[in-house]
Amino acid sequence: MMTCNMLEKRRLSRDLLQKSAEIECQSQKLKELNELKNRLFLMIAHDLRSPMAALKTTIDILNPDILKGEELEMIRQELQRQFHATDETLQELLVWT
Repeated sequence: MMTCNMLEKRRLSRDLLQKSAEIECQSQKLKELNELKNRLFLMIAHDLRSPMAALKTTIDILNPDILKGEELEMIRQELQRQFHATDETLQELLVWT
């Protein structure tokens, strides 16, 4: 009876060590994936900042001599709407990282 109990304890101990090793391995993989995700979001954010700045500058300097009145205002408003939507997406990506 005592031998059976000791064998069971050894088996449980061995199982516990195995599960602990598996959890440690999974934890390491999760850390690596999280670091990869962070680098990916940082690259996306970096790659989006320059085009966003260029878009904003274009919006700011729309030439009223080329486009007149309502047409100019309509295009300007649409560009601003698109800029703000893209900028919001970028800011959300930055928050996630």
